[in-house]
Amino acid sequence: MMRTGMPGRTCHGGHFAAGLMLAALLLFVAGCAKDLAGNGVAVRNAARPAWSVSNTQEEMMIALSPVRQTLQIAGSAGTVLGAGISAAQNAAYRREINGVLGNFAPGLVFEELLAVAMAENLGTNAVRVQPMGTAAGYNSAREAAKARWAGLGRAGYDQVLDLTLTHGIFGPEGVLVTRAVGELRALPSGKLLWRDTITAHGGPVLACDRLSDPTNQLTPNITSPRLTIMPNAVRQWTEDGGVRLKTEFEQSAERTVEGLLNALGFAETPDGLLALGWNAMQRGQHDKAHELLQRAQAMDPGRPDILNVMAVNLAHNEQVEEAVSVTGELLKMQPEYGAAHFNLAWWLAKGKKNLDEAKDHYAKALALGLPEHRFLRKRLQSPE
Repeated sequence: MMRTGMPGRTCHGGHFAAGLMLAALLLFVAGCAKDLAGNGVAVRNAARPAWSVSNTQEEMMIALSPVRQTLQIAGSAGTVLGAGISAAQNAAYRREINGVLGNFAPGLVFEELLAVAMAENLGTNAVRVQPMGTAAGYNSAREAAKARWAGLGRAGYDQVLDLTLTHGIFGPEGVLVTRAVGELRALPSGKLLWRDTITAHGGPVLACDRLSDPTNQLTPNITSPRLTIMPNAVRQWTEDGGVRLKTEFEQSAERTVEGLLNALGFAETPDGLLALGWNAMQRGQHDKAHELLQRAQAMDPGRPDILNVMAVNLAHNEQVEEAVSVTGELLKMQPEYGAAHFNLAWWLAKGKKNLDEAKDHYAKALALGLPEHRFLRKRLQSPE
């Protein structure tokens, strides 16, 4: 089974004792963890499952420009104008990003990771089949799907697991996203047994991150309208010739696959539970997220990335003091974990408490390569 972690992760077996010191705090925060079964566990009981991968992307989808979403506020005319501007801007960003990727084909890398994992875990009776095609020749997509299910059933399959992959860089912040959408159905009836979406983002998990989907390009941006991308949105992926982009893409794809395997009820891994916990946090399911992250941390107490996500989740659940405590313990284990310093600076600055301490953590985060943030710069840095 592959082992992956959030970028910046460092594993230190010698930190197990420090990790165990967190037990009392973590149990106080959320209570005893429940034994949750994977929602897709039914696939393990299939006598002869079929599975497919739909992956139409070899290149990354690039959708950073916020103009369309912002101008949508002005109605249909703004939507049309904004769509044209965004298309032109995204085309320029795409050329820049593809220029550093060279022969690296992210879509093929993602699909190969998934295919290997499925072959290893579904067993020798599982067979890869073609994904759902077009509805040409049928009255509707539903009718085409029913015909496919019936055909697979006649071929001797009792379940079909259909997986759809997407990936790209989205939103004005330039967020790297990998995503697998899975759907498990009984054959030949087509009865839905399980459905889930597993997403991973590249980069560290920060307290300033919004719990929103950067791939959603259709909803008008009313709360924070803007017409330009962040200064570092593209440069963060291109300034080193694409080295970071390739590395973080592979890590993000691996986390997505690990999360999918855990959701399907295969052997739990710290990385799979971390992926599911992060996804639960993104959906606002903070208690569920904490439970999953507790289990991940119990399996590998020396993982600062797990504790970092746990702390961010606590803060999103309005448990900021507990988040600060967990992050403090994290830094005892891994003093050079930049995201933890950034997050402490964020929470301390937001609470307007211990601003000198917040300033120290922010300076440390910047020294460790974390990006500048306008709020922290204004709140903490003295005017020149």
